Amino acid sequence: MGPLWKIRLAPDVSSPEANLAQRALEKGTVEENRILQSHSRVKKFFKVEAGSSSLFIKLREYPTWPRRLARWFTKTKEEREFRNYLLLRRAQVPCPRPICSGRKGRVFPAASALVTVFLENTRPLREVWLREFREEHLSALVALLERLARARAIVQDLQWNNLLLEERGGEAVLYLVDPLHLATWKGRGDPSLERSIEWFLAFMSKEGAESDLVRYVRERLGGAGFPVSRLSVGFGNPSSHLAKWACSRGFCPEQRGEGQPLSLGPEAKGGSRG
Repeated sequence: MGPLWKIRLAPDVSSPEANLAQRALEKGTVEENRILQSHSRVKKFFKVEAGSSSLFIKLREYPTWPRRLARWFTKTKEEREFRNYLLLRRAQVPCPRPICSGRKGRVFPAASALVTVFLENTRPLREVWLREFREEHLSALVALLERLARARAIVQDLQWNNLLLEERGGEAVLYLVDPLHLATWKGRGDPSLERSIEWFLAFMSKEGAESDLVRYVRERLGGAGFPVSRLSVGFGNPSSHLAKWACSRGFCPEQRGEGQPLSLGPEAKGGSRG
């Protein structure tokens, strides 16, 4: 009898890694390995030890026959996300290393899964910013958005919960996770980059971020050359409320020599504003 899981591997996965991933799917998706149990009602998440590292498994079950039949004809969400991870890795966008996608079942899938390397020592950006905002975190966000723009990639549902922050001494790196809704940005005149940023800022507002923090992030992204709408009073005005708020929190851009526009190229700068 063959394996229950049929997997599609990333091109750089070695045979030992493939065996570890297969074993993790076959035997590692047990209750004791579950994490993020309150994160979703339709997906299950697992952290499975695999050799010297750990694997992250996202599992989606199809309990009814109509759903199994539908997935027989189309790609699963996990397969689409796996494809997007491969695209992001080729563009050198920081994200977890994808290992494989998989389907469980002989013919009609009873479940689908995505396996990536587990990112240790990271926290969701939302969790960090609701407690403490630091300028290097924002620099990491700018760097990530810049790399996405250069790769002509748009995350249509960009959220701060889907950005994992790793701090290395005084440096910060943001990793993009859950990139299911990835689209091509067509350059100047395409409003999707602005919509992606506005979606991100809207989620910040909805999920408890201070209004001044949202305004500050918006203003700093605009100053870095990204298209943002409804810009508030700039932090470049020392007498503005926003500038005073920023300096009271210890991250005044003028004092740190920051706030200089990044070179995104003529396609990225201006975005939908043409």
